[in-house]
Amino acid sequence: MSILFNLLVVYAVICTVATTLFLFGLAKHLRRELGTKETVEKLKTSIKLVYIEKVDNICYMYDGLTHNFITQADTEEQMWTNAKLRFPDKEFIIRGDSGNATVVSVNVKGAQ
Repeated sequence: MSILFNLLVVYAVICTVATTLFLFGLAKHLRRELGTKETVEKLKTSIKLVYIEKVDNICYMYDGLTHNFITQADTEEQMWTNAKLRFPDKEFIIRGDSGNATVVSVNVKGAQ
């Protein structure tokens, strides 16, 4: 009977240790997941996905998600300046036709 009791105690200790390790791992994963969600939310507020069309030598920029018009200009440089002046707190990513994307950093006097 004493051997059975000792085996039961050892089993209980092993289960307690395993449960503790599981809970520590779960807490670590949840912290990492919450950090990822916060990072994604920050990126959503600081990045604008756009696409560009050129028609009759005029550049048009549209929001890549909503397809709303952003700006137009005779040159790409002026188009980027207009976009940065309109959205000074955003960085732009150009959405390509094949799913590729290019990050564009624009420095404009008067825009922060």
